[in-house]
Amino acid sequence: MKLFKLVIMSFCVLLYSQTAFAFGAIAYSQSTGSMGYSYNASSKKAAISSAVKSCKKRDCRSVIWFNKACGALSVKSNNPAVFATNWNTSRNTAINNANAKCGKNCRSVGSVCDDR
Repeated sequence: MKLFKLVIMSFCVLLYSQTAFAFGAIAYSQSTGSMGYSYNASSKKAAISSAVKSCKKRDCRSVIWFNKACGALSVKSNNPAVFATNWNTSRNTAINNANAKCGKNCRSVGSVCDDR
């Protein structure tokens, strides 16, 4: 019986550890159009830091973070300084909403989902 309880407890810890850490972020450089992202980070702060680091430009900044969801970034084709973001539990919905918020001549340049 003790072994059974230990197995159940171990399973619960493993399940929690795989789903509790599900933060993501997207970073963007308006001057260069570079983008970085992160997913499955252990915290909001870790997700943002990782996304900014992966963007690799001095002016990269976090433009959206999310938890147990998807994030999307859309940019105006002729003006990378104009952009919009969105998050949703559906990647397609996040992309469509970011495009709609951005306006005419915008396109999705990136999206990422955590493993929820």
